[in-house]
Amino acid sequence: MKSSVTAIAIMMLQVIPIHVNAREPWRFAADNVLIGDGTSNHSDHLEIIASEDCDTFELRIWARIFDIETNLLGFDDTVQLTLTVGDDLVASKASVLHMATDLTTNFDLVYLSVGSWDWKTLQMVSLSEADMFTAIFDDKRANVEDNIWQIANLPHTLTKLRQNCFSQSAGGFMEARSLKSLPHAEWYT
Repeated sequence: MKSSVTAIAIMMLQVIPIHVNAREPWRFAADNVLIGDGTSNHSDHLEIIASEDCDTFELRIWARIFDIETNLLGFDDTVQLTLTVGDDLVASKASVLHMATDLTTNFDLVYLSVGSWDWKTLQMVSLSEADMFTAIFDDKRANVEDNIWQIANLPHTLTKLRQNCFSQSAGGFMEARSLKSLPHAEWYT
C-alpha cells in the first residue's frame, strides 16, 4: 500500500505544474537603477538609484493610496513612515516626488524619495542578516499602502550597481534624476 501511495504522489508531481516565480526580487531597470518588487503585487517598487557622481545613492518608493477621495498629498509634501531593514530603522520621512492620480479609479500612486545615502549604508544592508525592507506609512493625509521588499539577491545586485557606477565614462550617467539637489539622508530621519 505504501508503494502505491508513493507511486501516485510521484505521478501527481509529474502531471501537476508547479508555478515558481523564478524572477529575482531585485533587477536592473538601467545600469544605475535597481528595482525591488514589493509583496503587494502592484506598483510597489523600491528603487535604489546611483548618483551621477557615484558618491551616493537614493532610495525611492512607489506606493498605492487606497482612498483616492480623501488623498490630500501633493508634490513636495513630507510623508511619515517607518522604513526598516530587519529591526533597524532606515528612515522616518519621505518626500513626495510625483502623484499619479488618474491611472485608475481604484487607487492613486505616490512616488517618494527617502533621500540620498552613502554607499556604506548599502554595505550594512549586505552584511545584515535581515530578510526584508518594511515600509509602514503613518500619515493622516492619505491611506498609503504598507509594503515589504525581500532582501534575497540584493547584496549581489548592489555590488554590480556600484561596479556599473564606477565603470561608466567620466561624464557619469546620462540620467535625468540628479541627486545633487536633494537633501542628505539626515533630513529624512
